[in-house]
Amino acid sequence: DRACRDGLRADVCIVGGGPAGISIAMAFVGTPYQVCLIESGGLDSERDSQALNQGRSIGPQALDPAMSRLRTFGGSTRLWGGGLIPLSTHDMLARPWIPDSGWPIERAALDPYYQRAHGICRVAADGGIDDGSFALPPSLQVPPPHAAHVDNRTGRLSPIDFGSTYLPSLQRAHNIQVLLHANLMELDTTADAAAVRQASIGSLDGRRGSVHARYYVLAAGG
Repeated sequence: DRACRDGLRADVCIVGGGPAGISIAMAFVGTPYQVCLIESGGLDSERDSQALNQGRSIGPQALDPAMSRLRTFGGSTRLWGGGLIPLSTHDMLARPWIPDSGWPIERAALDPYYQRAHGICRVAADGGIDDGSFALPPSLQVPPPHAAHVDNRTGRLSPIDFGSTYLPSLQRAHNIQVLLHANLMELDTTADAAAVRQASIGSLDGRRGSVHARYYVLAAGG
């Protein structure tokens, strides 16, 4: 556990050791770039770290954030059932009643990244993906006339624990530092907020430190 050592320097600082943060860190393994990945929790669930997730849910659907997300290396993949399904064009459209909604790219722009995601999630694409679904063989397609009335979206299951699966590779990588029990406390920015000077981090036992990087990636929960 190398959390909160003062003045760490890296090319890239990744905040969050869940599926997104781990995926990005894995892409840098063996490259010339120094990467520092900081995770709020440890290798296993801990009561004190998990208490930071406590919150109050408002709205018609009750949600306990402390139950649906886990502050530990591996993040939500320590809890999930492994459901995977591609986004659809409809998912990415702007909603007039939701301010700032809509994606700035077309859905097709995600295709090459889905191919990489299949590998890191260890799931076979089985012929590729359609718009919002994994592609199905002709034998499983909905026959007409029902096909016109059915939105056939097919997913895959891969309940992979990103923490236990990818930690050994990250530990062996000479250019990757994984800091556990390191909570992001503040992003210190320039006066115009155009750039981040450093990430201030701290542990629950009172240790404090900072990470100075060229780039910062916030991957602290979808």
